Amino acid sequence: MQYSKTSSALRKYKTQLVYYNVKENTEKLVNSLGNLQKGALLKGFKAIWLNSKSWKTFREFKDEKDKLVKTYNEALSSKDREIAMYVKKIEDLNNLTAASKSKENDFVSKLKQKEKHIAALELEKVNILNSKKSISGDSTAISIKVLEERVDIYF
Repeated sequence: MQYSKTSSALRKYKTQLVYYNVKENTEKLVNSLGNLQKGALLKGFKAIWLNSKSWKTFREFKDEKDKLVKTYNEALSSKDREIAMYVKKIEDLNNLTAASKSKENDFVSKLKQKEKHIAALELEKVNILNSKKSISGDSTAISIKVLEERVDIYF
């Protein structure tokens, strides 16, 4: 019976040895897997953190770009309105210049007509003076006075 006791103790000892070896190997495996899992979790966390940081930076740049585009468009539309205002002023000034040139042309043509009329009256006066020398009389003096009054009206 002693043999069976030793065999049973040996079996118990071997079982305990196998159990402790399996337990130790399992703990090592769990620790290794835990470390791997921690590394994967750390890598995942870093990836999420970097992704969120890049997304935040992208959003800030996009907001800044939108703000600059809005400011640029406002400045551009302001300058367009200013240019339109200047174009209108130029058109108005061109219209005023055309109207002034038209009035000037009217005045020049009236002046030329008056000068022709004055020249014709002067010629008539000379003719009357020449005829006065040949014919003397009061009617010639009256005609000259009338012609001089007509000439004075044009000046």
